[in-house]
Amino acid sequence: MVAEVAGPDVSVQVLMGPGVDPHLFSPSPQDVEKMALADAIVYSGLHLEAGLSAYLERLSRKNPHVYALADGIADRDQLIRVAHELYDPHFWNDLELWQAAALSLGEKLAEWNPEQATGYQSRAAAYAARLAELQEWGRSEIARIPESRRILITAHDAFGYLGRSLNIEVEAVQGISTNTEASIRTIEDLVEAIVTRQIPAIFSESSVSDKSVRAIIDGCQRRGHDLKLGGVLYSDALGPPGSGAETFVGMYRSNVNAMVSGLSD
Repeated sequence: MVAEVAGPDVSVQVLMGPGVDPHLFSPSPQDVEKMALADAIVYSGLHLEAGLSAYLERLSRKNPHVYALADGIADRDQLIRVAHELYDPHFWNDLELWQAAALSLGEKLAEWNPEQATGYQSRAAAYAARLAELQEWGRSEIARIPESRRILITAHDAFGYLGRSLNIEVEAVQGISTNTEASIRTIEDLVEAIVTRQIPAIFSESSVSDKSVRAIIDGCQRRGHDLKLGGVLYSDALGPPGSGAETFVGMYRSNVNAMVSGLSD
């Protein structure tokens, strides 16, 4: 998003590449140097980048151009609250919220660099329009899945916003962060639910270990239910070059296509 809105005259450097788990990311000395030298820093927010929080807070006292995309969501009631003042950070999976973040980013960049304001704002509006079209496509695709099969089970709880947006039930092995492993009880309860409801597939994630997913598949097999791996979803990171998921739009399309394929067969 940042590259799309900022435009070709801005050099955007990414700290967390394909397959990197932002919940567990810890900056290297080279990363710290890049941030210290940057004109501006944009991050997602809502404690997604937990390992960067303390550094970003200190840096923001020196550099006024440090911005969390989540700050573009003016109405906090639109976010999924998981505890007091703690929200699910994966809000990009609700494309209405991601549109709001894009438009707010355009305004923030315009504030920082007024001479280029028109360009930032027009690119943000164009990107938001693309996201609106993408959301309509996603809803029409998910509607192709038989209603009884619209149950998405993933490695960790990164798709609550997508479920709310596209009207699909979501369950996960781990919580919203990947820094703790799923308990045996959680795995047993999910196996029971999958077998009882005859759910056809479970999905792994590109940036998360598939250990717990494999445990659930094995547990279902012991119960006589052939649970298949429906595919790999991109939750907290884009895909590598050539994957078709190396952009946000491509990632979203890849995830929806995997869900439709995995849950429809």
